[in-house]
Amino acid sequence: MTKPKPVRYQIEFYPPGKRGDADVWVYIETETPIMALHVGDVIHPATWPDSKSPTKALKIDEIQHCLWETKTHIRHKLMVFSHEIDNQ
Repeated sequence: MTKPKPVRYQIEFYPPGKRGDADVWVYIETETPIMALHVGDVIHPATWPDSKSPTKALKIDEIQHCLWETKTHIRHKLMVFSHEIDNQ
């Protein structure tokens, strides 16, 4: 029986109001599963590196998942798209 491959998790946050053709704003990679995010969730990015909007919050508009397998890992990437809202 073959040993299961480890899973690597990635999450990419795109700049507010942008879509997949934009550069990634914040990138996180981990071996620990990422908690569930949903359309409509509010995120507070003030502490993220290069945050341009410390007094704003982001509301998630869309989430895309990408899954693939490499020689050594299974990869699960989340791509998160949002827009700015007043801080809540």
